[in-house]
Amino acid sequence: MLIFIILFFSFSAYVLYKISKRTGTNYGYWRFLIPVYNIQLICKIGGQKEIYPYILLGAGIILALFLQNNIIPNNILLFKGILWISCVFSSFFIAKAWGNIAEKLGRDKTVYSALFFLPPCLFVIKDINETIGITIIPIVMTNLTLVLLALPVLSLAFYKSPKDNPFRL
Repeated sequence: MLIFIILFFSFSAYVLYKISKRTGTNYGYWRFLIPVYNIQLICKIGGQKEIYPYILLGAGIILALFLQNNIIPNNILLFKGILWISCVFSSFFIAKAWGNIAEKLGRDKTVYSALFFLPPCLFVIKDINETIGITIIPIVMTNLTLVLLALPVLSLAFYKSPKDNPFRL
């Protein structure tokens, strides 16, 4: 299992490295192996301020930790709600960076921004499902979002134009 995780992480770093080369930034492969720093590089390649996703996510985590001492079952929605909102806003900036990267590579900015914004939102909805106990969307749908997220990333890394790839992205 550990070998599979290492191989998956290495392949993910390689895909991000290929996208970096295609956009002309040529960051080293080793830079994409650093877990949090690779998101910063994606924001930098996409022309976003690298700090925006971290400010929002950090603020949400700090607020959630501040409220954690007073957690009772009635306040769990407030606690998780702060995390959900900060994750969605943080994902917005990352998705915007991916849209800018897609535009640099001659793809539709809006489509790629939406494709990168949708999966984190679906994971938040999945967490809301588990917290409240109400099924808003089927759990299978949120698990399929990982596969759907892989398609545009692979498309940007390995295909020069939408006509070349089987996904038409």
